[in-house]
Amino acid sequence: MKKIIGLILILLLLAAGVFAVSIYGELRKTADDSPLVWEPEIAHFEKEDVENPPPTDAVLFVGSSSIRFWHSLEEDMAPLVTIRRGFGGARIKDVVHYAGRLINRYSPSTVVLFVGSNDINVSDTPMDVVPVIAEGLQRLVDIIHESNGKTEIYYLAITPTPFSWRKRDAVRAANSAAEAVMSKAARAHFIATSDLFLDASGKPDRNLFRLDGLHLSDAGYERWTGRIKPILIDNLAARASAEAI
Repeated sequence: MKKIIGLILILLLLAAGVFAVSIYGELRKTADDSPLVWEPEIAHFEKEDVENPPPTDAVLFVGSSSIRFWHSLEEDMAPLVTIRRGFGGARIKDVVHYAGRLINRYSPSTVVLFVGSNDINVSDTPMDVVPVIAEGLQRLVDIIHESNGKTEIYYLAITPTPFSWRKRDAVRAANSAAEAVMSKAARAHFIATSDLFLDASGKPDRNLFRLDGLHLSDAGYERWTGRIKPILIDNLAARASAEAI
């Protein structure tokens, strides 16, 4: 695991600049097995909510750094009303641990989850974490629906990145396991995205990622938007129509 973290840090330093510095501490936290290392980030969200109360009945995007760095989310998802709650290198256990404070407190109409990639990235035996991701996702669905059974939940597939390409079998297995979890639950959906990020040779398109080969570039977020937004709008419209009958 230390070798993996070290390699990530080297890549980030090569990418250089503020971006590399901003996630240095988060990478160290990612390797920590205690969710408590993220307490400052969760407390910061709560402080933000006091100073600027978030909208109610919004579409809540939750997950790791790919959500955190989606700075154009509000604009990209308009006219949908969104809340963005991504924290660093979160793993599935971290989101489960903070689900009450991170998800249910907002009473969202819809939750979009992107988590699991870091579980694979920090593991020396990535196939071993596939059931961990599936079990964590099932727990998240249960926690959310225990609070509000009408909440729609979407899980974004783990992205095949240049950095994680050697672990692609685990990525595929984790996505298959996540899709199975979501298919068995009411108001739960799996959004496949892997096809968006592969080039003609079937490998990750580096133009869709930052220099670290791990995080999405602006072009990568455009791909996400093009896939996610229509699904959310169509399903919300169908739900509103059904409730009106």
